[in-house]
Amino acid sequence: MTDTEFRHLRVLASTDVAGFVAERRALIEQMIAAADPDRRERLWLLQEEIELMRATTPSFEQVALNLAGMISERLDALNVAFARLATVAHRHCEAAAEGRGAGQTKT
Repeated sequence: MTDTEFRHLRVLASTDVAGFVAERRALIEQMIAAADPDRRERLWLLQEEIELMRATTPSFEQVALNLAGMISERLDALNVAFARLATVAHRHCEAAAEGRGAGQTKT
């Protein structure tokens, strides 16, 4: 999204709420449609989670805090997954260095 598009949305949000909602929805649909087909369903599920949060949270500030928490949780999960991947990769490298096949482990 360009700065011009963002400024346009800001103006719409304060002058034409229905127009803002329609424009926002169109942008979300475009962004998800442009994503890898294998990721689209997950992106729609994430968007539904965000929409529910926005609808049930009384203030913009709280929505922002909740979204930051959601992002933090997902980053923590990625960190755990990468740590596990690094452990597995390390084991495979050790096995290869010791002349065993990648699927074989120490006994």
